[in-house]
Amino acid sequence: MPDNENIETWDKYQKLILSELKELKAGQDRLEDEVITLSQRVSRIENTERFVQKIQEVATVDQYKKIYEDVSVLNKFKNNALVVFAIIQSVVGLALWWATYNK
Repeated sequence: MPDNENIETWDKYQKLILSELKELKAGQDRLEDEVITLSQRVSRIENTERFVQKIQEVATVDQYKKIYEDVSVLNKFKNNALVVFAIIQSVVGLALWWATYNK
């Protein structure tokens, strides 16, 4: 009987060890996935840093702000010019219609 008890104990111990190994493997897989995710994030951050450095080589932040303001002014001018153009076209169209049909 002692051999039978030892075998049962050994079987339980083996099952316990196998379940622990499976849990360790699952934990290792999760860690590997997390490492891959983190390395991708680090890569994106490094790319962003390089992009920012290249932009800073071209101009300073104040210069970019000035350019943004200038472009905003130009956009407003463009919108106003389009409205004025549309009004003038309408007036010319009405004048031509008036001249054509009121003879």
